[in-house]
Amino acid sequence: MKTLKLVVVASLFVVFASSASARAQTGQRHTEGRSAIKCTSLRVSRMVSIPIPIGCSEEPQKQNDEQQVGEAYRNYVAAWKAKDITTLQKLIADDYMTLDPAGKVSTKDQEIASAKSDPTYDEMVVDDIHTRLLEATAIVCGRLLAKGRGGDGKPFSVRVRFLAVLVKRSGQWQLIADQSAPMRSSEQR
Repeated sequence: MKTLKLVVVASLFVVFASSASARAQTGQRHTEGRSAIKCTSLRVSRMVSIPIPIGCSEEPQKQNDEQQVGEAYRNYVAAWKAKDITTLQKLIADDYMTLDPAGKVSTKDQEIASAKSDPTYDEMVVDDIHTRLLEATAIVCGRLLAKGRGGDGKPFSVRVRFLAVLVKRSGQWQLIADQSAPMRSSEQR
């Protein structure tokens, strides 16, 4: 949906004093002691139109997009936790890529396979989320806490910082790239 922007056009008249043209038009000559005002007439030279945006703000749309981006990322995390492959297929863009913890580039198909084979999570929480909008692109940074049980049944807890890029396509925000790194113990407080 495109946002309608209201613009008011202010018409400004550029006015200038021209004693030479005034004298030429009136036949007056400048003489010593006469007031320059008497020899000067004002003329409209040209009309200039300048668009001036008033009374409109993109702030509500920006706030709405920021909320949608945060919601889309949280939905991605919830779908990963629940192993909801249908939702992950919708939320992850076809041209998605990420770097895994070993530094290997991974694609959408590889991420979906990873979601299927990942351990069971008891908890996955996104917090401290920050969003920067650049038109139909968003950069999201935040923290993720994941707790669960590994394949051996032992409990685990992981806290990471993530950086993700989402794009708005056909009105929906999709994850196009992300990377996460484990937080140092000093950062986890």
